Amino acid sequence: MKSFYRERRHVCGKTIASAKYQEVDIYPMTGTDASKAYDKEAAAPRRLPTRKAQANLNDRNARRHLVQLVITNFDERDLHVTLTYGPGQEPTTEAEARRDRDNFVRRLAAANKKAGGAPLKYIIVTEHKDADPAAGIKGIRYHHHVILSCGLDRDKVESLWARKGERLGRCNADRLQFERGSIEALARYLLKDAKRSRRWKQSRGLAQPKSPRPADCKYTRRGVERIARDSALLHDPDFWARKYPGWILNEAEARYTDALGWYIYLKMHREGPPHGTKRKGH
Repeated sequence: MKSFYRERRHVCGKTIASAKYQEVDIYPMTGTDASKAYDKEAAAPRRLPTRKAQANLNDRNARRHLVQLVITNFDERDLHVTLTYGPGQEPTTEAEARRDRDNFVRRLAAANKKAGGAPLKYIIVTEHKDADPAAGIKGIRYHHHVILSCGLDRDKVESLWARKGERLGRCNADRLQFERGSIEALARYLLKDAKRSRRWKQSRGLAQPKSPRPADCKYTRRGVERIARDSALLHDPDFWARKYPGWILNEAEARYTDALGWYIYLKMHREGPPHGTKRKGH
């Protein structure tokens, strides 16, 4: 069966032309016709991953998707909000934690609408872990992380973390930081422990990263192997700038599997001033 290498780009921004960030996957495929494999990617023969390997892959993909989703939909004017509980206010069940989370969003939406802000956008990760003293595992108290875009200032956002008019605990709102690697670090922090009880909720209508039609003739197997085995070349910004004019390399990674061979993953950015205009309330 014919084999070839596919390049797939994940471009994060309102449009491909204005996007400031992209990830590039270069990976092996098998199929009878590379030009037709775009519509239905050929199922390459492969070894089934172990349970641990699959869990690691799922965790990696979740972090990647979160990074891409945040960069596509949010910018430097938006907020990372941390919600914690004070003494006597912590929920005793997951249902109570979800109710607090949802009530906070409803109050945000109402206040944002009153202020004339653009429709609310958010991603919320709720974390909690039960203690296991026998295993030496400390418990993690319920708390929430919110990535938020709205027309409210930080003081107003923080004042809405309440239950029946009483503050639930600390609410800390900070601007999102988009310096090199900052959003990846935030995603790793939010999704850092697969054993935690975690619920990820997002607002409707968040844009997905753009995926241009993949290229199946840009890289050869020999070329990919040469790049992957040469660390200096793999991490050379000038080399990748020639491959992707206008883009600057953040990070490059090569991985090898016995079943199919080499994979290359790239993270890249475009230089330029922060995009967008100041929103009402900021």
